[in-house]
Amino acid sequence: MNIYRFINIPQHALDGFKPVRSTAQNLYNTLYLAEVLSMYSSNLENAEGTNFDIALYLGKTKRSVVKSPSGYFSMHFPFSIVQNDGFISYNLDYLERPLNSALIYQVKTCLDLISSGHYVPDDIIFSLHESHGLSFEQAMDVYELMFYLLSLDHGYFRFDDDQERANGRIHPRYHFDFFFKSQTTFKIGCEQRITPEFFTLMFDKDSESPYLES
Repeated sequence: MNIYRFINIPQHALDGFKPVRSTAQNLYNTLYLAEVLSMYSSNLENAEGTNFDIALYLGKTKRSVVKSPSGYFSMHFPFSIVQNDGFISYNLDYLERPLNSALIYQVKTCLDLISSGHYVPDDIIFSLHESHGLSFEQAMDVYELMFYLLSLDHGYFRFDDDQERANGRIHPRYHFDFFFKSQTTFKIGCEQRITPEFFTLMFDKDSESPYLES
C-alpha cells in the first residue's frame, strides 16, 4: 500500500469541505479534495512520518483521510494518482482521461442541479450544453461520469472528539460515525482519541487489524 501524506494545507482550503448528509455532498467533497491536492501537490511529505492534514491510502484499498477540527473523516478515493517531476495529477480510469479543473467544474454543475431538485437527465445535459458550451455528446459523457461516481460505494465515515456533546455511552466523547444518512448512520465509541497510525492499520490489508476494546 502506498501512502501519500500532505502537510501544511492552508486552513481556508480545509474549511472548503461540506458537511456530508447525502451521496451528492460526499461526491462534491471527493472532487474538491482532488482540486486541493492538485493545488498543493508540493505539500506532499516525502519524509517518513505519520502526521498529515490529508492522506491517501492507495493499494488494495483506495481511501482518503482529511483532518478536521474535531478529528478526521474518510471516504473512497476513486482516482488514480500520477506523479511527474514533483507534480501530482489524477486520472479517471472510467473515461481514460485526466481529471482536470474543467471536468470537475462540469460535474459540480450536475451536482448543484441535483441539489436544487433537477433530477431529469435531459435537463441536466441541456444545462451543461448551455452553460459550459459542450456538445450534447460531451454533456452526456459528463452526466454519465457523475452517475458512475455517485453509484460507487463511497465508504464514508468520520472520527469525532466531541467533548461538548459527550454523554457517557449514549454519545461517547470519542466515537466513529459510519455512513452519513440519518436512517443508516451509527456510532461506535472509543476509549481515547485515535492517532494517524490507526488508519494505516485499518486500511493496509496486509497488516494486523486494529481492535476497539469494549
